[in-house]
Amino acid sequence: MTRFTFTFVFLFSSLALAKSLPLNNTKWVNEDKSHMILQEDEKGRLTGIYSTFVGCDAEKPLPIIGQHRGRIVTFEVNFPDCNSTAAWNGIVSDDGKTIKAMWLLVIDKGDPQQWDETLTSQDIFIKQ
Repeated sequence: MTRFTFTFVFLFSSLALAKSLPLNNTKWVNEDKSHMILQEDEKGRLTGIYSTFVGCDAEKPLPIIGQHRGRIVTFEVNFPDCNSTAAWNGIVSDDGKTIKAMWLLVIDKGDPQQWDETLTSQDIFIKQ
């Protein structure tokens, strides 16, 4: 009985937490002043606009897609002028005010004689 009660409470708490952290219609800014506006549907799919403050696509609104489940969030952006794609994977804080995410940026140099690049780092997005 104790095991069942714990499992039920854990599952119920997890479901309540997932519903308490909606990302629908939210604006976020990271430490580099890049920002995104996210829309979330009832299945946790994310869409929106991302504007980087750095690089060759700076301040150009670009589409963002992703997924959100509970505290876990993942999203990606293609940067056409840079011939690159970035993907973020992270966690939404318990209070829903920050997203801490690792990112991976892949750059296609377009020249088979050149080594393509893959960069990685992290961002902290603050809800506005």
